[in-house]
Amino acid sequence: PSRHHSRSLFVLTCRQARTDRKEAPRERARRRQTTIVMAAARYGLRVLLRGGALRSKPAAGKRSFSSSPLHDDAHETAKWEKITYAGIVTCTVLSIYNLSQDHPHHPEPPAYQYLHVRNKEFPWGPDGLFERKHAEH
Repeated sequence: PSRHHSRSLFVLTCRQARTDRKEAPRERARRRQTTIVMAAARYGLRVLLRGGALRSKPAAGKRSFSSSPLHDDAHETAKWEKITYAGIVTCTVLSIYNLSQDHPHHPEPPAYQYLHVRNKEFPWGPDGLFERKHAEH
């Protein structure tokens, strides 16, 4: 078993020891066995899911990541470089077009009596520190 596996068995055994004080000896032994078997099963399942037991090495001399050994990689790279530049230009033009379109302005909110109530003027003027002046719109 790996270091992680033995550590998890130790943690499970320590947790089990706290609850074992209240149980009968036979029940205690059965629970410990179940805990160890379940931990071993989880470890085995984890190894299988990672593919650790089923890994096979590729044959020596075989190219496994290309369609053929004579494929022209430079031609393929140049093609995708051109496609990338065309996509960048297209996205830039569409973004400029969409951002230059006229957009509707929101209507002014009603002037409620309780808005902008000032009992004393601010040192910097009538508007709040982070408010935009109405004349600047």
